[in-house]
Amino acid sequence: RDNRYLEIKKDALNRQDGLKKISHHTYIRLKILADKIRCIYGNDLSNCSLMDLGGGAGYLACFLPEVKYFLAEPSVNGISGVALSDFENHFDCVVSCHVFEHINKADRENFLDNLTNAACKHVLLLNPFLIDGKDDSSMYRAALELMMDITKQPWVQEHIEADTPFLSEVENYASLHGYRLEKQANNAGLFTALYVYMEHFAQISGRYDE
Repeated sequence: RDNRYLEIKKDALNRQDGLKKISHHTYIRLKILADKIRCIYGNDLSNCSLMDLGGGAGYLACFLPEVKYFLAEPSVNGISGVALSDFENHFDCVVSCHVFEHINKADRENFLDNLTNAACKHVLLLNPFLIDGKDDSSMYRAALELMMDITKQPWVQEHIEADTPFLSEVENYASLHGYRLEKQANNAGLFTALYVYMEHFAQISGRYDE
């Protein structure tokens, strides 16, 4: 099983030119994750094992070439965040980038259970959260519905159907299970929305490659 993941890592590393083709906001997300991992574990990651849950084509491995990288991606190897029972305390770090907001609210606790069970040291979540007492979920939903009307992107519909999570969901989970929780804002939400629209209109105008 490990060989399968390592082959995926090798394939990703052989596609360095592919980083030029991923969207700018995806690049920023992966760079934020990689920088945080180096902040936690230092620059020598040769003894660090990491599972990238929902990591797409595995491009995070290009930012962390020395780490022992394992990809869990349903579209690549059929492994999802609800099927990690074989990996209890198996990885130093489990990361999940922009996956949590696609999980239905009723399934989020089970999703977090799987992440924390697979990790023996750290779990990193990078995704949008609403803040209780500050953000209006109905206004955020309306913004997503407008984005869906314009862009017709399937992932936007997934956001709408799943309901954007509140930070308190993770705070309560961590408190219940006795986990130490560290929160760090990246303030990338507005930029991401603007980039989605820019990308959409560039594509329909035939000027995306410019």
